Amino acid sequence: MATKTSKYYSLPPVGIGTPWVESLNGYLSRLAEAHCVPTAVLVNQEVSWRVFRGSTTKLSYPRSLIAVEMIAWGFSESPYVRAAEEITQILDLHRLTLQGLVNVFRPHLIIRRTKAWCPECYASWRCSGVTIYEPLIWEISALQVCPVHGCLLADACPTCGGSFHSLSPYIRPGYCARCGSWLGRNKAIQRGVTDREICHAQEILAIMKVLQEDGLLAESKARRDFLSDFVSAHYGYDCDPREIFHPYVFPWREELGRHIRNDRLQAKLEVCRIHGLSLSQLLRGRVQTQGFRPWSLWTERERQDFYYYRQEVEMLPASKPVRVYRPERGVAT
Repeated sequence: MATKTSKYYSLPPVGIGTPWVESLNGYLSRLAEAHCVPTAVLVNQEVSWRVFRGSTTKLSYPRSLIAVEMIAWGFSESPYVRAAEEITQILDLHRLTLQGLVNVFRPHLIIRRTKAWCPECYASWRCSGVTIYEPLIWEISALQVCPVHGCLLADACPTCGGSFHSLSPYIRPGYCARCGSWLGRNKAIQRGVTDREICHAQEILAIMKVLQEDGLLAESKARRDFLSDFVSAHYGYDCDPREIFHPYVFPWREELGRHIRNDRLQAKLEVCRIHGLSLSQLLRGRVQTQGFRPWSLWTERERQDFYYYRQEVEMLPASKPVRVYRPERGVAT
Protein backbone atom coordinates (compact mmCIF):
# COMPACT_ATOMS: atom_id res chain seq x y z
CA MET A 1 0.00 0.00 0.00
CA ALA A 2 1.35 3.44 -0.90
CA THR A 3 2.29 5.64 2.07
CA LYS A 4 2.91 8.98 0.31
CA THR A 5 3.20 10.54 -3.11
CA SER A 6 5.78 9.08 -5.45
CA LYS A 7 6.97 10.34 -8.82
CA TYR A 8 6.63 6.74 -10.04
CA TYR A 9 3.45 4.75 -10.34
CA SER A 10 2.66 2.82 -7.17
CA LEU A 11 2.39 -0.32 -9.27
CA PRO A 12 0.96 -3.10 -7.08
CA PRO A 13 2.99 -6.35 -7.18
CA VAL A 14 1.24 -9.45 -8.48
CA GLY A 15 0.48 -12.46 -6.32
CA ILE A 16 1.71 -11.32 -2.90
CA GLY A 17 0.67 -13.93 -0.34
CA THR A 18 0.47 -16.72 -2.94
CA PRO A 19 3.07 -19.20 -4.28
CA TRP A 20 2.97 -17.34 -7.62
CA VAL A 21 4.22 -14.05 -6.20
CA GLU A 22 6.06 -11.78 -8.61
CA SER A 23 9.87 -11.58 -8.45
CA LEU A 24 11.58 -8.30 -7.61
CA ASN A 25 13.46 -8.36 -10.92
CA GLY A 26 10.23 -8.89 -12.83
CA TYR A 27 8.52 -6.15 -10.86
CA LEU A 28 11.22 -3.64 -11.77
CA SER A 29 11.05 -4.58 -15.45
CA ARG A 30 7.26 -4.20 -15.36
CA LEU A 31 7.64 -0.85 -13.58
CA ALA A 32 10.07 0.31 -16.27
CA GLU A 33 7.66 -0.77 -19.01
CA ALA A 34 4.85 1.19 -17.35
CA HIS A 35 7.03 4.33 -17.52
CA CYS A 36 8.16 3.63 -21.12
CA VAL A 37 11.86 3.47 -20.20
CA PRO A 38 14.35 0.59 -20.54
CA THR A 39 14.87 -1.52 -17.44
CA ALA A 40 18.55 -0.53 -17.40
CA VAL A 41 17.63 3.15 -17.04
CA LEU A 42 15.33 2.52 -14.08
CA VAL A 43 17.81 0.23 -12.32
CA ASN A 44 20.95 2.30 -12.90
CA GLN A 45 19.58 5.82 -12.53
CA GLU A 46 17.06 5.21 -9.76
CA VAL A 47 17.57 1.98 -7.83
CA SER A 48 21.36 1.59 -7.91
CA TRP A 49 21.83 5.33 -7.50
CA ARG A 50 19.95 5.20 -4.21
CA VAL A 51 21.94 2.18 -3.04
CA PHE A 52 25.31 3.89 -3.60
CA ARG A 53 24.16 7.44 -2.92
CA GLY A 54 26.80 9.45 -1.04
CA SER A 55 29.33 6.67 -1.45
CA THR A 56 32.84 6.54 -2.85
CA THR A 57 32.06 3.12 -4.36
CA LYS A 58 31.82 3.26 -8.13
CA LEU A 59 28.92 1.47 -9.81
CA SER A 60 30.73 -0.90 -12.14
CA TYR A 61 29.07 -4.23 -11.49
CA PRO A 62 27.87 -6.49 -14.30
CA ARG A 63 24.12 -6.74 -14.73
CA SER A 64 24.26 -10.52 -14.27
CA LEU A 65 25.54 -10.11 -10.73
CA ILE A 66 23.07 -7.32 -9.97
CA ALA A 67 20.25 -9.53 -11.29
CA VAL A 68 21.20 -12.25 -8.82
CA GLU A 69 21.48 -9.77 -5.97
CA MET A 70 18.09 -8.25 -6.67
CA ILE A 71 16.55 -11.57 -5.69
CA ALA A 72 19.11 -12.86 -3.23
CA TRP A 73 19.77 -9.73 -1.23
CA GLY A 74 16.46 -10.36 0.43
CA PHE A 75 18.55 -12.85 2.46
CA SER A 76 19.67 -9.88 4.57
CA GLU A 77 18.83 -6.20 4.90
CA SER A 78 18.67 -5.59 1.18
CA PRO A 79 19.56 -2.06 0.02
CA TYR A 80 17.96 -2.84 -3.34
CA VAL A 81 14.66 -3.71 -1.71
CA ARG A 82 14.74 -0.48 0.32
CA ALA A 83 15.56 1.52 -2.81
CA ALA A 84 12.68 -0.06 -4.73
CA GLU A 85 10.32 0.72 -1.84
CA GLU A 86 11.58 4.28 -1.79
CA ILE A 87 10.88 5.03 -5.44
CA THR A 88 7.44 3.35 -5.47
CA GLN A 89 6.35 4.04 -1.88
CA ILE A 90 5.09 0.45 -1.68
CA LEU A 91 6.05 -1.53 1.39
CA ASP A 92 6.72 -5.27 1.78
CA LEU A 93 8.68 -5.61 -1.46
CA HIS A 94 10.97 -8.00 0.44
CA ARG A 95 8.21 -10.56 -0.13
CA LEU A 96 9.22 -10.53 -3.80
CA THR A 97 12.55 -12.10 -2.80
CA LEU A 98 13.68 -15.43 -1.33
CA GLN A 99 14.42 -13.86 2.04
CA GLY A 100 12.87 -16.74 3.98
CA LEU A 101 15.52 -19.19 2.78
CA VAL A 102 18.35 -17.38 4.56
CA ASN A 103 18.70 -20.15 7.15
CA VAL A 104 18.48 -23.00 4.65
CA PHE A 105 20.39 -22.41 1.41
CA ARG A 106 23.08 -20.26 -0.09
CA PRO A 107 21.67 -17.83 -2.69
CA HIS A 108 23.92 -18.73 -5.61
CA LEU A 109 23.06 -22.44 -5.24
CA ILE A 110 19.32 -22.02 -5.75
CA ILE A 111 19.04 -19.06 -8.16
CA ARG A 112 19.20 -19.48 -11.92
CA ARG A 113 22.05 -18.04 -13.93
CA THR A 114 19.70 -17.11 -16.79
CA LYS A 115 15.99 -16.52 -17.11
CA ALA A 116 13.53 -19.41 -17.52
CA TRP A 117 9.80 -19.30 -18.18
CA CYS A 118 6.73 -21.37 -18.99
CA PRO A 119 5.43 -20.61 -22.51
CA GLU A 120 2.03 -22.05 -21.63
CA CYS A 121 1.64 -19.62 -18.72
CA TYR A 122 2.50 -16.67 -20.94
CA ALA A 123 0.04 -17.83 -23.60
CA SER A 124 -2.79 -18.40 -21.12
CA TRP A 125 -2.26 -15.04 -19.42
CA ARG A 126 -2.28 -13.26 -22.79
CA CYS A 127 -5.48 -15.00 -23.91
CA SER A 128 -7.29 -14.28 -20.65
CA GLY A 129 -6.16 -10.65 -20.57
CA VAL A 130 -4.48 -10.79 -17.14
CA THR A 131 -1.20 -9.11 -16.22
CA ILE A 132 1.86 -10.74 -17.74
CA TYR A 133 4.61 -10.92 -15.12
CA GLU A 134 7.61 -12.93 -13.92
CA PRO A 135 6.83 -15.28 -10.99
CA LEU A 136 9.53 -15.64 -8.35
CA ILE A 137 9.27 -19.43 -8.52
CA TRP A 138 10.76 -19.34 -12.03
CA GLU A 139 14.00 -17.99 -10.55
CA ILE A 140 14.65 -21.21 -8.61
CA SER A 141 17.13 -23.38 -10.49
CA ALA A 142 15.67 -26.67 -9.20
CA LEU A 143 12.37 -25.99 -10.99
CA GLN A 144 12.47 -27.66 -14.39
CA VAL A 145 8.73 -28.20 -14.97
CA CYS A 146 5.78 -25.84 -14.68
CA PRO A 147 3.67 -26.96 -11.68
CA VAL A 148 0.48 -25.91 -13.49
CA HIS A 149 0.91 -27.12 -17.08
CA GLY A 150 3.43 -29.90 -16.50
CA CYS A 151 5.64 -28.78 -19.40
CA LEU A 152 9.36 -28.06 -19.37
CA LEU A 153 10.44 -24.50 -18.67
CA ALA A 154 12.07 -22.76 -21.61
CA ASP A 155 15.41 -21.00 -21.25
CA ALA A 156 16.08 -19.91 -24.84
CA CYS A 157 14.12 -17.66 -27.18
CA PRO A 158 12.18 -19.71 -29.78
CA THR A 159 13.02 -17.10 -32.44
CA CYS A 160 16.69 -16.14 -31.96
CA GLY A 161 17.70 -19.03 -29.68
CA GLY A 162 19.39 -16.66 -27.23
CA SER A 163 19.35 -16.74 -23.44
CA PHE A 164 19.43 -13.72 -21.16
CA HIS A 165 19.38 -12.63 -17.54
CA SER A 166 16.25 -11.82 -15.59
CA LEU A 167 17.32 -8.18 -15.36
CA SER A 168 18.71 -7.55 -18.84
CA PRO A 169 18.83 -3.91 -19.99
CA TYR A 170 15.84 -4.11 -22.37
CA ILE A 171 13.85 -6.95 -20.84
CA ARG A 172 10.03 -6.84 -20.87
CA PRO A 173 7.72 -9.39 -19.23
CA GLY A 174 6.87 -12.05 -21.80
CA TYR A 175 9.30 -10.88 -24.48
CA CYS A 176 12.85 -11.75 -25.46
CA ALA A 177 15.44 -9.28 -24.18
CA ARG A 178 17.55 -9.84 -27.31
CA CYS A 179 15.20 -9.81 -30.31
CA GLY A 180 11.95 -8.64 -28.68
CA SER A 181 9.86 -11.60 -29.89
CA TRP A 182 6.98 -13.13 -27.92
CA LEU A 183 8.01 -15.99 -25.61
CA GLY A 184 4.58 -17.56 -25.20
CA ARG A 185 5.13 -20.39 -27.68
CA ASN A 186 6.94 -23.70 -27.35
CA LYS A 187 9.88 -25.03 -29.31
CA ALA A 188 9.11 -27.67 -31.92
CA ILE A 189 10.88 -30.51 -30.06
CA GLN A 190 10.86 -31.15 -26.31
CA ARG A 191 11.98 -34.10 -24.26
CA GLY A 192 9.61 -35.91 -21.95
CA VAL A 193 8.96 -34.87 -18.36
CA THR A 194 9.93 -37.33 -15.60
CA ASP A 195 7.93 -38.14 -12.48
CA ARG A 196 10.85 -36.89 -10.40
CA GLU A 197 10.68 -33.45 -12.04
CA ILE A 198 6.92 -33.23 -11.54
CA CYS A 199 7.27 -34.20 -7.86
CA HIS A 200 10.04 -31.63 -7.35
CA ALA A 201 7.95 -28.92 -9.04
CA GLN A 202 4.97 -29.52 -6.76
CA GLU A 203 7.24 -29.49 -3.70
CA ILE A 204 8.87 -26.21 -4.76
CA LEU A 205 5.39 -24.73 -5.18
CA ALA A 206 4.62 -25.84 -1.61
CA ILE A 207 7.87 -24.23 -0.40
CA MET A 208 6.86 -20.94 -2.03
CA LYS A 209 3.52 -21.15 -0.23
CA VAL A 210 5.30 -21.66 3.09
CA LEU A 211 7.57 -18.67 2.38
CA GLN A 212 4.61 -16.39 1.76
CA GLU A 213 2.74 -17.62 4.82
CA ASP A 214 5.51 -18.02 7.40
CA GLY A 215 8.29 -15.77 6.13
CA LEU A 216 11.58 -16.87 7.70
CA LEU A 217 11.94 -20.65 7.91
CA ALA A 218 13.31 -22.68 10.82
CA GLU A 219 17.05 -22.63 11.48
CA SER A 220 19.06 -25.85 11.12
CA LYS A 221 19.41 -26.27 14.91
CA ALA A 222 15.65 -26.05 15.36
CA ARG A 223 15.13 -28.62 12.59
CA ARG A 224 17.60 -31.01 14.26
CA ASP A 225 15.75 -30.63 17.55
CA PHE A 226 12.32 -31.56 16.25
CA LEU A 227 13.77 -34.39 14.16
CA SER A 228 15.37 -35.77 17.31
CA ASP A 229 12.03 -35.50 19.10
CA PHE A 230 10.33 -37.30 16.19
CA VAL A 231 12.80 -40.19 16.36
CA SER A 232 12.52 -40.44 20.13
CA ALA A 233 8.73 -40.51 20.02
CA HIS A 234 8.39 -43.12 17.26
CA TYR A 235 11.55 -45.23 17.53
CA GLY A 236 12.62 -44.91 21.17
CA TYR A 237 15.04 -42.67 23.00
CA ASP A 238 17.97 -45.02 22.44
CA CYS A 239 17.68 -44.82 18.64
CA ASP A 240 20.26 -42.74 16.76
CA PRO A 241 18.51 -40.22 14.46
CA ARG A 242 21.28 -40.75 11.90
CA GLU A 243 20.00 -44.31 11.44
CA ILE A 244 16.53 -42.99 10.58
CA PHE A 245 17.25 -39.95 8.40
CA HIS A 246 19.69 -39.59 5.54
CA PRO A 247 22.56 -37.18 6.41
CA TYR A 248 21.22 -34.64 3.90
CA VAL A 249 18.02 -34.42 5.92
CA PHE A 250 19.60 -34.58 9.36
CA PRO A 251 22.62 -32.22 9.17
CA TRP A 252 25.19 -32.88 11.88
CA ARG A 253 27.66 -30.02 11.50
CA GLU A 254 30.48 -31.78 13.32
CA GLU A 255 30.41 -34.62 10.79
CA LEU A 256 29.40 -33.05 7.51
CA GLY A 257 30.98 -29.65 7.96
CA ARG A 258 29.99 -27.10 5.38
CA HIS A 259 29.26 -29.75 2.73
CA ILE A 260 25.63 -29.90 3.85
CA ARG A 261 25.29 -26.12 3.60
CA ASN A 262 26.61 -26.20 0.05
CA ASP A 263 24.14 -28.87 -1.05
CA ARG A 264 21.78 -28.07 -3.89
CA LEU A 265 18.04 -27.80 -3.48
CA GLN A 266 17.59 -30.61 -6.04
CA ALA A 267 19.44 -33.07 -3.78
CA LYS A 268 17.33 -32.16 -0.75
CA LEU A 269 14.13 -32.53 -2.77
CA GLU A 270 15.18 -35.95 -4.02
CA VAL A 271 16.26 -37.35 -0.66
CA CYS A 272 12.99 -36.18 0.89
CA ARG A 273 11.04 -37.77 -1.96
CA ILE A 274 12.65 -41.17 -1.32
CA HIS A 275 12.11 -40.77 2.43
CA GLY A 276 8.42 -40.06 1.81
CA LEU A 277 8.84 -36.63 3.39
CA SER A 278 7.61 -33.20 2.35
CA LEU A 279 10.53 -30.74 2.29
CA SER A 280 8.15 -27.80 2.67
CA GLN A 281 6.77 -29.27 5.91
CA LEU A 282 10.26 -30.20 7.05
CA LEU A 283 11.40 -26.58 6.63
CA ARG A 284 8.33 -25.45 8.55
CA GLY A 285 9.22 -27.76 11.44
CA ARG A 286 6.89 -30.70 10.86
CA VAL A 287 7.36 -34.33 9.90
CA GLN A 288 4.49 -36.45 8.65
CA THR A 289 4.41 -40.08 9.80
CA GLN A 290 2.22 -41.46 7.00
CA GLY A 291 4.32 -42.78 4.15
CA PHE A 292 7.63 -42.11 5.92
CA ARG A 293 10.43 -44.52 4.97
CA PRO A 294 13.51 -44.66 7.25
CA TRP A 295 16.94 -44.68 5.67
CA SER A 296 17.44 -48.31 6.73
CA LEU A 297 14.56 -49.36 4.43
CA TRP A 298 16.04 -47.76 1.33
CA THR A 299 16.88 -50.30 -1.32
CA GLU A 300 20.36 -50.52 -2.75
CA ARG A 301 18.99 -49.20 -6.05
CA GLU A 302 17.52 -46.15 -4.32
CA ARG A 303 20.80 -45.43 -2.55
CA GLN A 304 22.76 -45.67 -5.79
CA ASP A 305 20.25 -43.62 -7.74
CA PHE A 306 20.41 -40.83 -5.19
CA TYR A 307 24.21 -40.94 -5.14
CA TYR A 308 24.45 -40.59 -8.92
CA TYR A 309 21.71 -37.96 -9.01
CA ARG A 310 23.53 -35.87 -6.37
CA GLN A 311 26.78 -36.16 -8.32
CA GLU A 312 24.98 -35.02 -11.46
CA VAL A 313 23.38 -32.07 -9.65
CA GLU A 314 26.66 -30.92 -8.12
CA MET A 315 28.18 -30.67 -11.60
CA LEU A 316 25.56 -28.14 -12.69
CA PRO A 317 26.87 -24.55 -12.94
CA ALA A 318 25.85 -22.27 -10.12
CA SER A 319 25.27 -18.55 -10.14
CA LYS A 320 28.06 -16.29 -9.01
CA PRO A 321 28.28 -16.09 -5.20
CA VAL A 322 26.41 -13.10 -3.88
CA ARG A 323 28.79 -10.37 -2.78
CA VAL A 324 27.52 -8.16 0.02
CA TYR A 325 28.58 -4.63 -0.86
CA ARG A 326 29.17 -2.27 2.02
CA PRO A 327 29.68 1.17 0.42
CA GLU A 328 31.90 3.56 2.31
CA ARG A 329 29.87 6.62 3.14
CA GLY A 330 31.41 9.93 2.24
CA VAL A 331 31.60 12.44 -0.51
CA ALA A 332 31.06 10.77 -3.88
CA THR A 333 33.90 11.28 -6.30
